[in-house]
This record gives sequence, structure tokens and C-alpha cells, in this order.
Amino acid sequence: MGSGTPNFDDLPNDCLALIISLTSPLDACRSSLVSKSFNSAASSDTLWDKFLPADYHNLVPASPSFSSLKSLYLSLCDHPVLIEDGKKSFSLDKRSGKKCYMLASRNLAIAWGDTPHYWRWISIPDSRFPEVAELLFVCWFEITGRIDSCNLSLMTRCNAFLVFKLVANA
Repeated sequence: MGSGTPNFDDLPNDCLALIISLTSPLDACRSSLVSKSFNSAASSDTLWDKFLPADYHNLVPASPSFSSLKSLYLSLCDHPVLIEDGKKSFSLDKRSGKKCYMLASRNLAIAWGDTPHYWRWISIPDSRFPEVAELLFVCWFEITGRIDSCNLSLMTRCNAFLVFKLVANA
């Protein structure tokens, strides 16, 4: 380049990957469209290792084989994995890479949950967990759950949701 103008394509791949790692996973995917050099850096395992949680080795089953850390990241975004003997699921938020946990109903304290008159435990095909709680009758509704805060992403506002399915009686 004779003009003396700096060009990102002249930077080493590891340097570009480091620069991109200071953004977000979403921005990394967008940057791959800038040039061949950015595409190479944005696809590198060096970069995606920084976007994966430090403890991902403990959370991801060892059996699946992924062609790259980027494919592992995307899989964890789209396909939550069951952990802790199926009592929780773990996934990543695609845009930010933050950890997402879902507690199975068996991992919650449900008032009268062991009383067949009020609740029964069933399997439904569209649940990620093998068993869910079905409410039959209620005199009061009380559910509590706990998650160890050390498992959560740092410097992140957390949300909690109760996921349920309404079924019309026939």
C-alpha cells in the first residue's frame, strides 16, 4: 500500500481477534462481513474462547464434537443442555453471551407439590425436562427456587420468569 494509510487487513489475525473480542458476540458476527481478514479473525477459536463462559468445560457434556468454538457457542445459544442430573438447563444469550439457566420443576419448592390432590408429575413432549408439575387444584400458589449466584454472569441484571403452559379442559 503506497498511500501510507493504515489498513486493518495488515494487522495480524490474533490482533484483529483481540480487538473484536472487546465487542460483543453479535458485533463479532457483524464484523465478519467487513473483509476477509475480519471474517478470519471473527471465526477464530481465540475470539470465541473469550465469549464462552470461563467454566463452560464444566457445563457442556464432553461427548458432542464441534468444529470450532464458534459452533459450540451457537449451539449453546440454540440448544440448551441439561445439567445437574436434568434439574437445570444451561444456554447462552446469543447477543451477549450471558449465561441463562432454567430450573426444572423438580428443582423448585412447590407448596403441596407432593400431594396428588393438588399436583401431579407428568411428561410432556415439548418440555426440555423429563418431568413437569401439573396443577390440578389450588388453595394457594407458592413456588420458590434457588440458584447459586456464583453461577451467574458478573455485572449483569438478572431476570426470573415462571414458564408455564395453559391447557384447556375438554
